[in-house]
Amino acid sequence: MNNKEYLLKLTFKEKKQLVQNACFFYKKVKQIKTIINLKARGTKKETNPKIDEYDEMNKSIFEHILENLEPVYSLIITKVFLEKPKEETWYMDYFSKSTFYKRQHEAIDEFINMFYG
Repeated sequence: MNNKEYLLKLTFKEKKQLVQNACFFYKKVKQIKTIINLKARGTKKETNPKIDEYDEMNKSIFEHILENLEPVYSLIITKVFLEKPKEETWYMDYFSKSTFYKRQHEAIDEFINMFYG
């Protein structure tokens, strides 16, 4: 069974867990990069242009995927998995409840196709 066939057989809960794991590791790597950058800069308050340029050149695959998703999908992935707002009905500013859940399924499928597919 190839990767695409495997991904098609996953339940929504399993797909959501895949995206959640990817977001968790993305946040951890971002934290580590921040620590490394701070140590590389030392105690200086100003930014180091070489480090900033390196960061820009080395955008993660994750960030590229978020940029290339449809804006509504990127919003959903960001809010649901990265920001996790305390207000659980944040989506009501953008969608009806049924539309949100439909778009969430689409966003997760699209993210998985780009990240794992």
